[in-house]
Amino acid sequence: MTLTESEKSQDFESVLPLINVIFLLLIFLILGGIFTEPELLEVRPPESISDKQFTDEPVQILLDEEGELAHDGKIISMQRFQQLIQQAISNNPEASVQIKADQKVHMQKVFEIMEIIKNAGYENFQLLTLKI
Repeated sequence: MTLTESEKSQDFESVLPLINVIFLLLIFLILGGIFTEPELLEVRPPESISDKQFTDEPVQILLDEEGELAHDGKIISMQRFQQLIQQAISNNPEASVQIKADQKVHMQKVFEIMEIIKNAGYENFQLLTLKI
């Protein structure tokens, strides 16, 4: 009888390292998910076949389905957006501007934003899309 009891304890001891590894993986996955910051507005960009990547730190503007603008975690007005673009071009004329617009937003609103960017003097701006 003592022989079978010691075999059972050995089986239990062989599972302990596996449990430790599982807990370490769980902790890693929980901490890894915390570092991503959610966007202020829910935006689903349209799809595109282009997969161009950007290297510099652009000015990113979010435009949701209702036409609300957001930048740097804050909802902004169209007038504030114009001021922001003017400040950005005076700080760095070579920087790019990214427009991340929802696929259901009216294109007239996107064109208005693009016109403001052009009038400010920016030639380098992108309309972000999802790769198909």
